[in-house]
Amino acid sequence: MKIQDAFKDFLKSQFAPRMRELGFRGSGQKYSLPSDNYFMQIGIQKSMYSDSNEIRFTLNIQKIEKTKWEEARSKRDYLSAKPSPNTHECVGTTKRIGLMTPENLDKWWTYGLDARELDILEEVTGLIQTYAFPLFENHLNHKAQQ
Repeated sequence: MKIQDAFKDFLKSQFAPRMRELGFRGSGQKYSLPSDNYFMQIGIQKSMYSDSNEIRFTLNIQKIEKTKWEEARSKRDYLSAKPSPNTHECVGTTKRIGLMTPENLDKWWTYGLDARELDILEEVTGLIQTYAFPLFENHLNHKAQQ
């Protein structure tokens, strides 16, 4: 199995279901929490240094007020209807998850064919719960909090 296929399978069979348990919608490399007033998203960013043996990835955490996004779009016609969590936009907050930790260091995971998927899954989702949720918590719709 190619590493790209194994990583896609990991995202589909393990990561996406865990993200849904946490209240997120989405699949593949983009996930969002329901909110009437904010885009609250997590994006998986693969490193350009990934190769046929391993994929390096990090998480981008994004929160953008929808009215601010619409204001920015009215001035910049190239902006899409919804921001991408893997793009540092002109409004709101987009941070790599490692820069939200006390260590304030960029954090990348390595996924190879011998990857310990459960360990990666637990570490990644633990960081989401510890560092992304506090950024999102005041803006969650009631359903996402349950």
